Amino acid sequence: MLISEYLSNVELYFSEESIPTNGSFAFSGEEVKHITKVMRHSVGDVLYFTSGLGSIVKTEISFIEKYSIELTILEEFHYINPLEHITLCLPMLRSKERMEFAIEKAVELGFTSFQFIAYDSTVKKEINLERVKKITQSALTQSLRAYLPKLGAPIVLSENVKLAGTHIVFDQSGMKQTTETMRNMINKSEKVFLYFGPEGGFSQREFELFRKNKSELVKLTENRLRAETAILSALSIIAIF
Repeated sequence: MLISEYLSNVELYFSEESIPTNGSFAFSGEEVKHITKVMRHSVGDVLYFTSGLGSIVKTEISFIEKYSIELTILEEFHYINPLEHITLCLPMLRSKERMEFAIEKAVELGFTSFQFIAYDSTVKKEINLERVKKITQSALTQSLRAYLPKLGAPIVLSENVKLAGTHIVFDQSGMKQTTETMRNMINKSEKVFLYFGPEGGFSQREFELFRKNKSELVKLTENRLRAETAILSALSIIAIF
């Protein structure tokens, strides 16, 4: 299937289990109750499923039990992942709501790699990855995406900046870049890391790490932005639809 032929106005559900490309498969779990009791689907209805590995399958309900449904596969849609080379290096914000909002919207925009960084000024040094995974699953089905994001457990900056690739840091001390320049910076490398600072900003030690690594400093606007606003502003410019 061509990448331009995206699905719309369908119900997409996430399966923890790998989905076959033909034949049939059984789907079980909490979502079954939602499908049969809330959405009131019955035998013969068409539903779409993904396991987050790049494909979405069109299915027809062939059998319903109390805790599971049997689905016949009618068609498979396979997608490429144009943003797989980009890793978002995110701070762990004190506000869980703001952090989760930024992650949710990043998934909706098509980003599929997240690395959480324990910056020097970060107050919250841990994050509930299981909860974040559920948020990414929900955002994936809501936006009809086919790739479930990879989530990296928190690490310190010095561990991440040594990785090969282009490292771009969003900070007020950087140079303002045009949309075209930013996209060129990101497309020139096979691997790109985008850094967004915590509420307290980057420390001098962290700026020194960025300088040693020859990272690019980019200013998004003349005004200072909240962390989650900076994340969404940059991603909206970069995202490929």
